[in-house]
Amino acid sequence: MVNNNYTLTKHRFQILARPIARLVIACGALFVVGTVSAQELQLDALFQQGLNLVNEQLDAHGLELDSEAINSIPQWNDVVQFLTGVEDVLENGSIEQLAWYKPEIDASLVWLEQWPAAAPYTSWLREQADYFAVAEDVVAAVPEAPRRPPPAARPPARPLSLPPRPPAPPPSTRKKLEDTAQTMEVWKKRLASRPAPSGAKEYAPKLKSIFRANGIPEPLIWLAEVESGFNPKVRSPVGAAGLFQFMPPTAQRFGLSADRPDDRLNPEKSAKAAAAYLRVLYNRFGSWPLALAGYNAGEGRVSKLMKQAQVSSFEGIAHLLPLETRLYVPKISAVIELRENIKMAEIPGPISP
Repeated sequence: MVNNNYTLTKHRFQILARPIARLVIACGALFVVGTVSAQELQLDALFQQGLNLVNEQLDAHGLELDSEAINSIPQWNDVVQFLTGVEDVLENGSIEQLAWYKPEIDASLVWLEQWPAAAPYTSWLREQADYFAVAEDVVAAVPEAPRRPPPAARPPARPLSLPPRPPAPPPSTRKKLEDTAQTMEVWKKRLASRPAPSGAKEYAPKLKSIFRANGIPEPLIWLAEVESGFNPKVRSPVGAAGLFQFMPPTAQRFGLSADRPDDRLNPEKSAKAAAAYLRVLYNRFGSWPLALAGYNAGEGRVSKLMKQAQVSSFEGIAHLLPLETRLYVPKISAVIELRENIKMAEIPGPISP
């Protein structure tokens, strides 16, 4: 009995326990997302404290939580570990690995979309999923590339997991895979029928005005589609945030606070910083493909590789760059051509603002 007015049965409470438990984990995740990184706080401990409080109330009435409902709630550390693994394979993996992992990426997206508190990271994963999809296209175009068994011959893809790595192809096949991945045609085919993200309608005019005022060609605002899908709330598992996915040190370099309030989440401020950074990168490398490679992989790394290979073009160092960067630059080129009908090679350098 509760307040002597009605009887709360065990079955009825088990039904109610689902939204209660979800509220506990959502509040904890929102606290983490809004203040500090998941690595800095143990959300599992916060979650357990919430469950303990609920259980204390239940024990007083001889009731119990629905364990099935509780077990279906994601532990935040598991989410962080998975997303960090995705970041690692993009940085250090191979094209066939990305193709191999695509079913798990798709399953994880569907699963994470159940949890509103994870939305900033789910949005990040959705943008990265493009690289896994294109990798699958590349592998399909190379007959001798290693392939996963068809769905009927393998266990179903599990969310928040990455299966064992595929067998390594011979060097000749690896080179063919890498050469195919560097072409823009794969990206153009995949993106041809994709509409601009919903946020582009709101933000693209503002970003073009800011880029124009700062002397940066307007087509480059579509960098925001590749970085964040025009969602200013996106966060990556390694700490990047906002429309242009600034890491804290780079944000501070260009006058943005990465604390509270986080200027990276302000579309106008982050656009001004992105325009300033693109100018610095172009002035350093003399071409937009190299500037964008520096934006993604780090300008120091690009400079080092150019010196090592004694070349002055993106194509000359592409095979030395992380896989994500090798796919990132042609993706931006394809997006700009799709949205603005202009090729990367036709975009002029910065002008005086």
